[in-house]
Amino acid sequence: MNKLGQRVTQFEVRIENLKRVIDESEVKGNDLTDAIKRLGEELVEISDSLQKAHNAKTAQHEVIQKLEEAFQKVTEERNTAVQAFNQENIEFHKQQNRVDSIAQNLKFKEERWNGTTKKLGFDEKSLEETSNELGLKEQELSLTGSDLKDQYDKKQQLEGHVRSAEDLYYKARAEVDKIDKQIRERGKSKEQVDQLLQSIKDSFNKLQMQLLGMKERLMIEFKVELDDLLKQDPSEEFEHDQLRESVVKTKGRIEKYGQINPLALEAFEEMKERFEFISKQRQDLVDARQTLLDTMAEIEETATTRFMDAFDQVRANFKEVFQSLFHKGDKCDLTLVDPSDPLDSAIDILAKPKGKRPQSINQLSGGEKSLTALALLFSLYLLKPAPFCILDEVDAPLDDLNVGKFTNIIRDFSDRSQFIIVTHNKSTMASVDTIYGVTMQDNISQVLPVSFSDLEAQMN
Repeated sequence: MNKLGQRVTQFEVRIENLKRVIDESEVKGNDLTDAIKRLGEELVEISDSLQKAHNAKTAQHEVIQKLEEAFQKVTEERNTAVQAFNQENIEFHKQQNRVDSIAQNLKFKEERWNGTTKKLGFDEKSLEETSNELGLKEQELSLTGSDLKDQYDKKQQLEGHVRSAEDLYYKARAEVDKIDKQIRERGKSKEQVDQLLQSIKDSFNKLQMQLLGMKERLMIEFKVELDDLLKQDPSEEFEHDQLRESVVKTKGRIEKYGQINPLALEAFEEMKERFEFISKQRQDLVDARQTLLDTMAEIEETATTRFMDAFDQVRANFKEVFQSLFHKGDKCDLTLVDPSDPLDSAIDILAKPKGKRPQSINQLSGGEKSLTALALLFSLYLLKPAPFCILDEVDAPLDDLNVGKFTNIIRDFSDRSQFIIVTHNKSTMASVDTIYGVTMQDNISQVLPVSFSDLEAQMN
């Protein structure tokens, strides 16, 4: 019962809650009905306002269209006026350049006129001095005429003495030729006697050689001295035929023994000494070869180290200069084709400006190739700056924007070196400190220097 009483109580509470919710829902429904009515009325008012705004928008759009047409017309008139102004400005600069050129030519003509005037005064003074010297020379010439006649007479007398001396000389020369002929004849006789004496000497030397050979043969084969043998008297115990037969038998026995080299020991000692000398020379060559290989390895190692240091520095400089000439973030690099042999390896140049993907550097435009070459040139220049640098028309393939970049980098490096640029580009000419113009007047080349720093100082 208690449980049922509790459940009844719970249900009663729930019923009261539901009644309260139903009452609140009815109130909210009434409120929502009122709100819907108000929103309907506001919607009617908003629709009227929207229609009025739409009509105003259409009117404003027509006004804006008319204003845009008027603005387009004004813009076209402005562009025409700007083009006319630019044309007039270009013409003004041309006239200004012509005026400057005429002023420079006038100044040059005045300098030439002043120089010519000075030279004319100097030539007049020289002419006067030359005239005075000419008068003095004429006076000296008149005084020298009489002396010349006396000298001519003395010359004729001396010529007579010379002719007599020549006659005596030719007579003496004939006697000398005669004596020379006699000397040549006696020389021929002497040569014949010398030839006969030489033939006798040759025969005597030949006999001596035969005797010496016989002496050595007796000593080697029979151990007999020829001098002792000549001193001995012939023995009567042996007959000549018996001795000859004994000699033949002895020679046969010796031939059976085979050939014997009595100089084998001396030849062995000589060959041994030569072998030791050659072995020593060979060892010296081996040591020298090893020393040379070690030196080459050391030189190659040092050269490789220095090359890699220089290559890394040039690589970093190339990236910096390339990005200053193009844009920050552009890809560029220098790589070795064969890193294992850097001294003999080729070098690849990677250059990829922003917005391009070239497979090789040959696919770049002419201006981009020139800027890449300038970047490589200045990267090498930064490794070892030179006091002078001459650039011959390197800005020819560049447009105005790239010419500005080129002149800026030249200006940055001008505090380290002096640059001499050969160019026909007006933008490059306008950014230099001093310009030298080469002109030809009267078929003569002349140089006209203009210092912009001096002109700016004068204008200031």
